[in-house]
Amino acid sequence: FQRSTTSSTSGFTTVATQISSSTSYSYTYSGLTAGTTYYLRVIVTDKAGNAKTGTAVTQATSSKTAEETLTAGDYVTYPSPSGNLACRVLYDSSSGYGVQLITSDTVTDSYTLGSTTFSTAMNSYNNAINILNSAVSSYNNSTYSTARCVGSVPNNPSQDSAGYFTSSYSYMSLYNGQLKNEDTNYIYDYEQMERLGIRVLNNFYWLASRRVDSYYDVTRFFVRRVSPEGEFTEIEWCYVNTSGAGSYSNSQGLRPVFTLKSTIKVTGGNGTAGSPYTLGV
Repeated sequence: FQRSTTSSTSGFTTVATQISSSTSYSYTYSGLTAGTTYYLRVIVTDKAGNAKTGTAVTQATSSKTAEETLTAGDYVTYPSPSGNLACRVLYDSSSGYGVQLITSDTVTDSYTLGSTTFSTAMNSYNNAINILNSAVSSYNNSTYSTARCVGSVPNNPSQDSAGYFTSSYSYMSLYNGQLKNEDTNYIYDYEQMERLGIRVLNNFYWLASRRVDSYYDVTRFFVRRVSPEGEFTEIEWCYVNTSGAGSYSNSQGLRPVFTLKSTIKVTGGNGTAGSPYTLGV
């Protein structure tokens, strides 16, 4: 029994030899790679040494889907519009979120948010989650997935359940109910990255989530981020104090998360760092 991945007669190798006196015999070819077309043939030799080579037949093996194959922590190569991205599986199908991949590094180290104009910064702060989700969309291959920024809610990235911040401090009177309160969107991804040991990168990166600090003389509004040491922190976006209001502009890295479509196949690799899974349609 022979097989090959090419129809060339020189490409066949013997995978098994059996002896049988039966006039009807079967053999199961094993160890085949999913998503590969094989050429199979049989050489029959009788007791007198007369050999007959059968005509090669082709057999295409089907690829398993990503949902059937990928497990949290596996290494995967993702085909982004700008080139292949090294990724890890952040959530597998058992999570209830579908299969989600997170980039092994940031796709840019300097995505800028904020403004020196307070009114503009206030508006962008209120829409920070959607802005960050939109920022990573250019790295998404729409044939394969949808994209979101790490730190948004895994099964509902645009979720923004936080209400508007209010305060009894007199200096906040002009801005009560105008800036979003803090949220806990980041917890899902942050804790999962911690479990998998993949939080730490060489630079800061944004989390699509907010935080608010309020004191007697100042209220500060932050967007969350992860430090190079993998610690959850935040960076100030704008503020209101007894003297007025102000804002900042800051640059941090972007780290996308891709939610694979259910039909995506695994076409190669074994999920290790040296041989990441490859994907196909």
